[in-house]
Amino acid sequence: MADRYEFFLKNESVVRANKNGSDVSVKGLEFEQTYSLSSRHFTNSFNLLLQLEDSVDADFARNFGMLAFLSAAMGLEAFINAYFLRSASETEVHKIRKIVQRRDGSLKDRTRELLKASGIRCIHHSEIILVLGFLSEKRHELVHPKPVETTVEFKGSTEMVLDKLHVPPWPRYGDLGYCSLLLDWCLFLPASIALEVQENNRRFMLQWTGLSDHDPSQIVSDVCLEVRKAQKSGSI
Repeated sequence: MADRYEFFLKNESVVRANKNGSDVSVKGLEFEQTYSLSSRHFTNSFNLLLQLEDSVDADFARNFGMLAFLSAAMGLEAFINAYFLRSASETEVHKIRKIVQRRDGSLKDRTRELLKASGIRCIHHSEIILVLGFLSEKRHELVHPKPVETTVEFKGSTEMVLDKLHVPPWPRYGDLGYCSLLLDWCLFLPASIALEVQENNRRFMLQWTGLSDHDPSQIVSDVCLEVRKAQKSGSI
């Protein structure tokens, strides 16, 4: 059952609020459209990339880059959950809601099921699944060190051995081009759906990602090209 709020006004100010028949405090109540959940994360990612671009400190740059990717990855997951949950509400396809609310399985597998259940036939379906798998691996490597431990030995006038080290993934996150590419990869699914289901696809992108100047056609074209390159090199 959906929550229902009623607000009682006096002189154009809210004096009392009611939720499902019971009075509630109006303090702290905020309401937003469903798509704001993903658009906040995507706009945060874009703003962090601007900070990366302006950063003169290499360590700060890497931190901005990592946070930009993680924000974009959260934006993608929030988009998948919020968009398909709204789709379930509008179409009354209850299977979609069950898949969204399920907590087991990978994001890649759930998205494959959601696209099928909703009847959305994206032209680049196979690329979407590959990209989701790739992004999950990138996110995974930021929180799970590789099980292979590295030993570094220094020889010469001073000898020293350092063990139980690992090769960190974050140096590449200081590269604006790499991090911008990761944002595009996270935008690939919203852009693909925008082209598939919306006549005004730029408005769709603005609503769900907060990024009106990102052309969905260009994103899809660029990412597909990068996926083909990655497939040839064996990196995906």
